[in-house]
Amino acid sequence: MMISVVLNVLNEKRHMRDLLDSLVIQEKPWEIVVVDAGSNDGTVEIVQNYMKKFPEIKFFHCPGTRGESTNFGIQQAQGNAVATTGGELELTFSRPYRSCSTSVTSPRLPKPAQGFPSRASSATRRRSTVTV
Repeated sequence: MMISVVLNVLNEKRHMRDLLDSLVIQEKPWEIVVVDAGSNDGTVEIVQNYMKKFPEIKFFHCPGTRGESTNFGIQQAQGNAVATTGGELELTFSRPYRSCSTSVTSPRLPKPAQGFPSRASSATRRRSTVTV
């Protein structure tokens, strides 16, 4: 089963290498569909460099909202299953459980509830699991 990962990005230079690194090491078959909404910070150049090494990465330019970018990317995806994320996430796939985990770092997220263990020193780092 091929997994398509759709990334909707806008000025994500700071996170793009980590995100792509976390994806390209996964067991194939997969494809990465990057939909850029008009970055001007070097995001596009980073993606283009990765595309030279990984032909499974496809790049599209589609200005608009996150929803419009995501929907456009899903239309371009060729996989049997589609995962979507923004540029600030790192994805890891766990083969035995056929699951997709996302790690989120964002200052907009609320602090975790007291008593819950945190893998990161920052209170804004979250981890969630989505089964595909």
